[in-house]
Amino acid sequence: MTPRIPHVWGATAEEIHAHYPCDAHLRGRYQPLFRAVTVRAEPAVLFRWLCQLKVSSYSFAFLFGMPTPKTLTPGAGRLEPGQRFMDLFDLVGYDRNRHLTLAVAGSGGKALYGDLVVSYVVRDLGQGSSRLVVKTVHEPGGVLQKALRPFLTWGDLFMMRRQLRNLKRFAERGQLRQDR
Repeated sequence: MTPRIPHVWGATAEEIHAHYPCDAHLRGRYQPLFRAVTVRAEPAVLFRWLCQLKVSSYSFAFLFGMPTPKTLTPGAGRLEPGQRFMDLFDLVGYDRNRHLTLAVAGSGGKALYGDLVVSYVVRDLGQGSSRLVVKTVHEPGGVLQKALRPFLTWGDLFMMRRQLRNLKRFAERGQLRQDR
């Protein structure tokens, strides 16, 4: 049986069973979460908007005092392993126009969340459309994981749904600027 909400939102059975870059980072027991959305934009445009996660969560950023830029931030498309994303994650892998893989940064983040790795994967659907599939894997162990386990999956769904819809909206309306 395929897991459903809150563990899966928008992802197909094929996407749930696919291999993702985050799978290589955690080997223990974990409950994966999948979120997905179809975007009417070329993969390069969608990927460039994913790079914006360096400057904002594109979810409920105001809760964390982060601005949500409505235009591309110059230089955000330049990627290097170890760069900080959303003030919580480090970039641990990427393949331009295909995926970003992020891991919770530092001992403070791991103390709260446990080991957590997320891959944002862009699939080319052709005809100017893309599919954005996000897989999150985590090994429980952080303070929040233990105390709030029943609520965290729903919280992730609430935040990620908003993030993916915002990224979709911005990618669909904008053209790619050459500022990588």
